[in-house]
Amino acid sequence: QLLSVILILVIITAITTTFYVIASPKESEHFSEFYILGEKRMADDYPDQIITGLSYPMFVGIGNHEYRNMNYTVETWAMKTEFDTATNTSRVITMDPLDHLSLVLSHNETVTIPYNLSVQTINYNRVGFLLFNETIPGPDVQNSDRINASYRDLYLRVTVI
Repeated sequence: QLLSVILILVIITAITTTFYVIASPKESEHFSEFYILGEKRMADDYPDQIITGLSYPMFVGIGNHEYRNMNYTVETWAMKTEFDTATNTSRVITMDPLDHLSLVLSHNETVTIPYNLSVQTINYNRVGFLLFNETIPGPDVQNSDRINASYRDLYLRVTVI
């Protein structure tokens, strides 16, 4: 009879534990999605040769999986970079602002925003997209320091003519 009581208690404990695990799932990893898509909403067909003054349609996507509402800011920059063969890295020579947008997303909300890329000056070879969450550095933070201060960053290698 003692064995029956122990078996019943084990079954009740197992059922209770199962319901608890189902009712209160563990939070998974906290992260934000950040992506750019070409004109056909695919990760393809990005502009690689940009004629100054023309507009190139594309999309910028942001997804919030941070388990709270998030304030995001996307900055777009025209950059001139130089490749350093000694360190096998690119170095930002100059960086000029193109555009910025701010938005608030709730947890598990994802948006894909139409964006028209346009560069007005020649001699750039990269377009950078910087995602900031909550904290945006001041205008004194420039070039690589600004890129490093961003939460996420993406870029397109381009030729601006």
